[in-house]
Amino acid sequence: MSWNQAKSNLVVFYDVTTIHFESVIADELRDFGFSKNCKFNEVQVVMGMIIDSDGLPVGYELFKGNTFDGKTMVAALGNIKNSLMFRLLAFAFQCGRSLPAFL
Repeated sequence: MSWNQAKSNLVVFYDVTTIHFESVIADELRDFGFSKNCKFNEVQVVMGMIIDSDGLPVGYELFKGNTFDGKTMVAALGNIKNSLMFRLLAFAFQCGRSLPAFL
């Protein structure tokens, strides 16, 4: 986990992606999972990244390669909330997703 504690923007954005490896050897972080790049026969990690309103990274978190995207946001936002001491978080979703589905 890496968080830039110098930032204190009120608006942050969160996105998740997968990073695949040219390998079939799984370990404690790399694992087989749903691949956004159609690399289903290779191990991957899932990365959640938070950026500020200027598009600069505030922090990121790596998750095991078989982690469902929807399970990453709560952990990542919880860590940034604790490290940057936000008092209020507002959520906006795409694809018709809602907060209860992620919590």
